[in-house]
Amino acid sequence: MVGLETRNLITVSGPVGGGKSTTSIALVSQLRTAGYTAAVVDLDDVYCMVRQGLGWAESDSWTAAWRGCGALAVAFFDTGTDAVVIDGEFFDENMVSELLTPVPVEIRVTSFALLVSFPETLRRVQGDESRRGRPSSNPDLLKELHKQYTRALPFLRENNVCLEADRKSADQLVEAMMQNLTGD
Repeated sequence: MVGLETRNLITVSGPVGGGKSTTSIALVSQLRTAGYTAAVVDLDDVYCMVRQGLGWAESDSWTAAWRGCGALAVAFFDTGTDAVVIDGEFFDENMVSELLTPVPVEIRVTSFALLVSFPETLRRVQGDESRRGRPSSNPDLLKELHKQYTRALPFLRENNVCLEADRKSADQLVEAMMQNLTGD
């Protein structure tokens, strides 16, 4: 293995229900197995922390969450973490710009996009017991969210390493990510 440089910010984007969190957790596990220190940050978790504050407009909440993820990554790097994986929807230049606002330019950024069809996201969501009763388990809402993802595909394809994910396990996706990250 050529090796991974220190201070790597890795984003994993894709549709709601597309396997971002599962893949990110598996990637961090593989990085740790390879001897690196790594952490995972879920954009949705940071957004939920922000939304607890009163008086925030929706767009302001997302801006704070994107910047918060970037700042959290920097804090991890400052304590010696080699890689931080952030999973979430990074569908346009503004979203990425806000994420990177607190991130120094010397941090290596690698962005992955999971390419997942609507039927596959629906299948995954319906099979996920932890999503029962959550808004993302509603097929109509999931379809609307997937349309947003579909509109973002040109940006994602131009600015990310894209991985076809419909018929791939998290382990298979991680193998492709590791090859990209380490040059193997």
